[in-house]
This record gives sequence, structure tokens and C-alpha cells, in this order.
Amino acid sequence: MLSTICFCEKIFFPQSVIFLTMIAHFHQTYRLGAIRILTSIALLLLCSFPVAGTTLKNASDRTLTRCGDSALLHHRTEPPQQFLSSLNYRQQRIIRAFCGFTEVNRLQAKKIFAQLHNQDLGFDTIVFLDKFTAQADATVDKTLELLQIIGHDHFMADATLSLMADNMEISCQQTVDFFKRFTSLTTAQQWTVKGLVPLYRGDFKELLATIDTISSLPKPTLDPLTAYLKRPEITFREAAEAASLVAAISNYSVNTRWSAGGFLSHPLITPESLKYWFTDFLPQPVAQRENSYRALLPHQKNILLQSYAYGARNPITLINNLHDVTDPDGREIPNAVLLKMNDGQLQELFDNLLLPADSRLAGRFAEALERRQSELAVAILHQATEQARHLAAKQLTSAHIYVLLSRQDQLYTSSFRDILAPELFDRMMTQYQSLLDFLAAVDPQGLYTASFITNLAWRGMMPLFMPQGSAQQQQLLDLICNRLLDSPQSLLRFSVFFENLLPAFTPECRSYYIAALVAKLDQAPARMQLLLKTILDYHLANHSRLLAPQDRKNIATALTKRSVKEIDTPYPPLPLASWLQDKKLRSLSVFHPDEDGRSSYLSFTVELLHHDYHPFLSTLFNPEPVPESVTRFMKNIRTVPADFHRLAADLYLKCVQTPVIIDWRKTTNGVEIVHSVGVYHGEAVQLHLLRDLFSGGVEMYCQRGHSYWRYLQLLTPLEKLTDREKYPTSLPADFSHLLSLGSCGGIESYQSLNSLFNGRVDIFAAVGTGRTEVNDLYNIRLLELFASPSPPATWKAAAELTAPVFPENADMDYLQPGSLPAIMHKLFYTLQNDASH
Repeated sequence: MLSTICFCEKIFFPQSVIFLTMIAHFHQTYRLGAIRILTSIALLLLCSFPVAGTTLKNASDRTLTRCGDSALLHHRTEPPQQFLSSLNYRQQRIIRAFCGFTEVNRLQAKKIFAQLHNQDLGFDTIVFLDKFTAQADATVDKTLELLQIIGHDHFMADATLSLMADNMEISCQQTVDFFKRFTSLTTAQQWTVKGLVPLYRGDFKELLATIDTISSLPKPTLDPLTAYLKRPEITFREAAEAASLVAAISNYSVNTRWSAGGFLSHPLITPESLKYWFTDFLPQPVAQRENSYRALLPHQKNILLQSYAYGARNPITLINNLHDVTDPDGREIPNAVLLKMNDGQLQELFDNLLLPADSRLAGRFAEALERRQSELAVAILHQATEQARHLAAKQLTSAHIYVLLSRQDQLYTSSFRDILAPELFDRMMTQYQSLLDFLAAVDPQGLYTASFITNLAWRGMMPLFMPQGSAQQQQLLDLICNRLLDSPQSLLRFSVFFENLLPAFTPECRSYYIAALVAKLDQAPARMQLLLKTILDYHLANHSRLLAPQDRKNIATALTKRSVKEIDTPYPPLPLASWLQDKKLRSLSVFHPDEDGRSSYLSFTVELLHHDYHPFLSTLFNPEPVPESVTRFMKNIRTVPADFHRLAADLYLKCVQTPVIIDWRKTTNGVEIVHSVGVYHGEAVQLHLLRDLFSGGVEMYCQRGHSYWRYLQLLTPLEKLTDREKYPTSLPADFSHLLSLGSCGGIESYQSLNSLFNGRVDIFAAVGTGRTEVNDLYNIRLLELFASPSPPATWKAAAELTAPVFPENADMDYLQPGSLPAIMHKLFYTLQNDASH
């Protein structure tokens, strides 16, 4: 508010009254966020009043009147008026703040005049100086000390000064003590304290104690605590207590500590209930928490489950990052790099696992380092990392795991299938009678039931959890059918459920399920009817042997009696005519520069060599001059060497060192097949590659590697390319593309990609455990099938012809074009586009 008042002295009185009235209203309404905005508004308004009082001369006259005979200006050699007229308004405000001191020595004056040229000194600080120097205990040295402290972290300090100016009832020395602590905090901790300051009323020691508490908090708890402090009903005492509770809970297991943020984020959490969860529930050992959970009332279970969901990111990140030996950002550290590390670096990685390793492993690890057995030490480090990952799951309650599995799009496939789902299943078998008993006990109001069941189906884990009896299977269907059949969007989200679960049902439950779909058909609006008919038609065509004769008859009757406007076909034929028009079929494969990416790159390159493809520098994807060393290397490959692996390793090194793309070419049946292969080199290069891919009519993009690289390599650049203002021709509306995803990462990613392409995309994606050899062979085999004399006409035919690339039952881990989810997404966007026209 002071930063606004200072401008009003430069405006005529009537205008300043109106302006201050308006500012006061906004200040009361938007107290925490408006200060800096209002300062900017004031600056703009300052320029809009063409009145005599706005001149710099008048400002310097006021400064002269106030400071002309001050002790400070006695240290200038030029006359006060000449000196002050040479200063801008900001500098004059600094002089005004110090001219009230009756004694200023030469050294102090020199330091004060130096501040005139301190560009880091924010205007909020300068305005605050007026109030600071007016305090009874203010001295020149204390004021200079404050400026020196703030100078180390001026941005956050300025923001806090502007807040303190409104309610500050502390002395100058206390202000200095406050900022000594404040500037020693991390940025995240400073944001939390910034939220605390406006609440301050009362004992200054308590304020400093709370800041000390905040200084001990880990980053994952700071953002939700900051948000909690912004609630209008929270008092300073309640804010201080919340910080103390978070600090206390930080002494427990890492998962308990990181889950605390979810409770702070829950909109229904009160200070009283927060105290209960943090003192009576969370500190209990896992086994005791399991028992306590059963005794909770339904509404308490809802709050706890929702809090787990709000805070899901932190435990998910922990478990994901333990998929291998990784750096602080979760990136794999290749074995070649680990073997070059010294003992101290390896020990640091071992100590930073967050979860203590088995004492026997720690002893073996220390012994290996002592004996200089690097390979053994690295192997033990991998073993300890895997053990820590399993331990992280064991430290979670069953309810917590249940919520994390319901949010599976954030979980790596291995985190879902190899860690959390098996851990939860083991507990279900020992603590509950069945999946239904578990759901009834853990989530009685079904907040996450449908998402949990569908995610199990999506990840191929539903057969493990499926109840065996028909009655229980029907109860399970009843639990989730209302959610599944709620809207077209729900049908899309749960589309994988419809395809994967029918084989797992008993015959009686299949009949019950078909009857439920047919019954819903009678009540559904037109768009829902078409989607439901597609599901029934798919079952009839692909699962006929699983259906009872009466089920088949019911489906046939339902399909024939509907008077719904049909579209030509729910799934158009393969667009081979447009793809083969130029006698070329092309793909672009991008690998990530980590250990998994390296091994996948080598595997794919060797597979291409075995299929008689030959390497060339890409002409489409290498528009910039290629480094001469790469050009020379490629020219020297006159014939393919016998050592495929050596050539693959050399090419990978070239692609890592520079963003070069290698074309692997082969001609079959008069069609040139080109597989362009490269390594990820950052957002700018990736955006360039994808633009070239779409503008060049390349049919297939293959994103190879872990699902957690999906956003970097595909989703983020695609979102930019769909900005029609910046990239109007990046995604041709009349061209259908293929995407091959080494690991899909969840139905949300699948839906996002369909949305970005407006349904004009066919996706092959690993939804279970992606296999390098399957991805290699499928991508090669598919384009060769399209170039063959008798190419498949439908995706169903293509799936039959590519079946040999899948080991036994491995096709269950992949979602192929032509599957039920693919058909439903095609139909949904076809209907949506028809409606928009």
C-alpha cells in the first residue's frame, strides 16, 4: 500500500483521493496478490496525469524542503539543490529515508550515496525505508545493515517487505533479525514464509520460531503448506501449528513425510482435523495404521483417500525414480558412467537412496569399495536400489497403494505391475477375503473404484485380482457400471475395460454384462447408442466363442432394431492409397540418450541390418550442414561390416554427439521403405523433427523408451504444433498418422494423443511391459507388410499378420490399432467432427 501512496503525492489532491479509494478497495479484496500489480498500475497512471505536480522538479523541491539541511547532505561538496536535481525520483526517495538522522559520519554517508546506484534495490524496499527509519530504535547502521542483508536476495525480500509494511508492529532490530533468517532460506521456504507474514500478530519470538521450523521442512511439503497458509480462515497461530505438525511428521518414514502435503491440500481439512491426522494417525507403524483405517467412519475414509490422491505425486516420484540407479532428477545413470565414479560418488548414491538398504548389503558394498571392486560395488548398488523400491511400497498402507494405482498414468509400468500391484494383491489375500471385500472396506463410497478397476485392466493385472465366483463378478460390475456407462467420455476412458475383461468373466457374468449394455442402449442418447453398439458389435465379431447363444442373439437383436443414424463404418480402412502414392513408406524413431535408450537403439539398428537395410545420412531430417566427421564416417561405410554391433555402437555415438538422423533404406515391391533413426537432443530439435515429419508426409513416428519421456518427446512438442497461429500447417488435417509407443504410460496419454490428432491417428502402444524386440520387429514388419504385393486391408488383418512378432501372450501387453479402444476413439472423433460441421 505504501508503494501506491508514494505515487499519489505526485497527483493533484482530488485525483489522489479517487485513486486511493480504488486502491484501498482492491487492497482489502485481493490483499496477498495485488501489491506488485497495483504498483505497476500506479506507474501507468502516473504517466496519464499531465499536471504540473508530476514534474521531477517539484519532487526534488519537496526533497530539498525536507532534507536540505540534513546531516547527510553536509557530506556533499555541491549545493543541496544542485545535487538533488541531478537525482531521479527513486534516488530522491532513498535520500529522504536517511535525511531524518541527525548524525551521519563520512563513512556512513559514503555507503548511503553508494545505494543510489544500487539497481538491485527494489522500489518496495525504498518505500519501506521511510517507515523503518521513522522507528524509535532506527539508526543509520541498522538501516544500512538491513539493505546489505536484503541485497543478497532482493526479489523475495522486496515482496515480503511490501507485505510487512501493512501490519508491522516490530522494531528495527527485530526486522533485521527477521531478514537475516529469511535470506538464509531456500526459495521454496521463502515463498512459504511470504504466506506466513500477513498472518503475523503477536509474539515476535513465535514468528522467528516458526521461520526456523519452516527452514527444516523438505521441499515436497512446502508448496502445499504455502497453499494452506493462504486460506482466508487460517490464523497465525494455526499456521504456526501446521508448520510444527509438518516438521514433526518429517521425522517418520519418507512416504509418511511426503504424504503430509496431501492433507494440507485437502479443501475440507480443518486445523483440528489436521492435528488428528498428523499426531494420531500418520505416525503409527503401517500395520497399526491398517487397523486404525478399518475403524474410521466413511467420511473420514473419504478425506484420507482424497488426501492420498492430492499428495500422490511425491510417493509416485520416489517409487518411479528407484526403477534404476538415477540422478536427483530421476534420469538413469549408465553403468559405464557408474564404473568411472570414485568411491565417494558411489557411496553418495548409496546413501541417497532415501530408504535404508539392508545392513548386509551396506556391509558388502563397503567391502567392495574397500577392495576396489567397482563392478561388484555397482551391482550391489543396483540391488540396493531395487530393495529400496520394494521397501517404499511396503511403507504404504493398502488404502494408499489403492489410490496410487487408481492414478496409474503417473506411474511407470514397472512401478505399477512389478511393485505396487503385487504388494497390494499379497495384502488382499492375507487381510481380506476378495477384491470386493477389500473395496467395501477401503472405499465404501466408491470414490476410486472405477478408476482402480479400469487401471488394473489397462495394465493387464485384472486377471490376478478378478474374483472367481459369478456372484462376486456381478457385484463388481454393479460397482463400476454406473460410472462406466455415464457418458461418451467415460466409455472412452474405460474402453480398455470392455476389451480385456470379457475373457476373465464367468459365462454367467458375461451374460449379465451383455444384458447391462443392452439395457443401457434403450435409455442412451444417440451418440452413446453408437458407442454402445460398437462395443456390442466388437464382442460379437471378436469374442463370439465366449458368448452364450442367447447373448449372441440378444446382441444381434439390439443391433438390428436401433433406428440410429449410422456412419459409413466405425473404423475406416487402412489409408494405403495415400500412403503409397509416392512409392515411399517412412518412419522416424527417436531414442532417449539414457541406458535404456542406448540398448534399444543398438537393438533396432542391428535388427535393421539383419533385414538388409542400408544406412545413409537423412536428407529430410538433416537440413543443417552435417559435421564433416559424420559425413566422412558415413562415406566410409561402403559395405556393411560383418560386425553389426560395432557399427551400431559407432552410429549411436555419432547420434548422441550431434543431432544427426540416419536413414535406413530398403526397396521392396517397388516401394522404398525408410526408417529414420536418431537420439533426442532437446525441445527445439525435437520440435524441428516433428515439423519435418508432418510436412514431409512421413507416415509413422516411433517414440522409443520409457513412458516418462512421453511429454518431452511427443506430448509437449505436439501441443505446440497444434497451435494453428504459430504452426498453421504442422498437422495436416487430411493425413492419417501412425504412432508406435515403446511404452504408453496409461489411458490418459492415449486419449491425449487422440485429441491432439483429432482422432486421425492409429496407435500401437505397450500398455503392459514393453519389450524392445517386439517394438523393433513390429515397426519393421508393419511397413514391409504395407509395401508387400498383398497388403492388409484392415487393421484386424494387419494384427493377424504381425502376430508372429509377439512371444506367447505378449500381445496382451500391447494395444494395437483396430482394438476396441482404437475403434471407439475413431468413432467418437468422427461423431464430434460431424457435429461441429
